[in-house]
Amino acid sequence: EIEEIQFPENVEAGGDTLPLFGLGLLRYRVFFRGYVGGLYLPTGATADQTLTDVPKALELYYFWDIEGRFFGEAAEELLVKSHPPERIAALRERLDRLNSIYRDVKVGDRYRLSYVPGTGTTLLYNGKALGTIPGADFAEAYFGIWLGDQPLNETFRDQMLGGR
Repeated sequence: EIEEIQFPENVEAGGDTLPLFGLGLLRYRVFFRGYVGGLYLPTGATADQTLTDVPKALELYYFWDIEGRFFGEAAEELLVKSHPPERIAALRERLDRLNSIYRDVKVGDRYRLSYVPGTGTTLLYNGKALGTIPGADFAEAYFGIWLGDQPLNETFRDQMLGGR
């Protein structure tokens, strides 16, 4: 539990049971809670394996209503800042596909990104799968938005990767 929001101890991803690894709170402008998240990794995994080709899931609970189009726009800005143009070009078609399936969220809604090696990254909205994007390279870049070297928010990343 974080900020009185419950996260499951385990989630399923491609037949694997992934235990909760870390929890984090993303604040907006210091005072406002944006969302809380739970990171799920295989048993025995370490923080430095997060962006490698291992099963993983990141679930986010939202404290604000957000239009679906803003998810893709925000992700795009962060990816462009942290990756060279040729990497973005290689991901372009898959990024556009993911951006097209985002939905509007209301307070209390959850998005989950689940990655399964050999299958891809699935976006779930309140538990319902919206689509799967192939590629370990895609998963590394997209999970890197929150968990990489140049994340959206370092405090949130460090809380998530701090483990339990």
